[in-house]
Amino acid sequence: MATLQLDRRTTLDFVAYLEFLDSLNDRIASFDGRVSYVKQICQLIEDFSIKAADEDLQSHSLCLRLVEELREMWRKCVAERDKALDQLDQHIKMDIDVVTSTILEINGEIKVDTFPSIGHAVVMGPDASKGKLLSVS
Repeated sequence: MATLQLDRRTTLDFVAYLEFLDSLNDRIASFDGRVSYVKQICQLIEDFSIKAADEDLQSHSLCLRLVEELREMWRKCVAERDKALDQLDQHIKMDIDVVTSTILEINGEIKVDTFPSIGHAVVMGPDASKGKLLSVS
């Protein structure tokens, strides 16, 4: 459950959190299926008045309570999931802004001219003084 408590600061943190929620959902569904099976067995024991150890019946009752607590915790996680998705969206937008800013910075370092005789833009990179031009169509 430590993953639920982590402070998510990066896009990767949010992705890991959402992946954890997905895997948790799968594990809860599997556990829920097993508990349902045990519940059916206990119902048969009760219906046919089969002698069962009090300890086993108490364990079953405890298990049902734990499953309900687990379901409640899962409901809270699902409610937080939408918030996490919104936060992930904001982080992705910030990442895109950083990449865009870096690209603009790099583009500012490259001189682009249009040569009328060629009719399209030519990027003048670091080797431009040596007569090497990169054509951009």
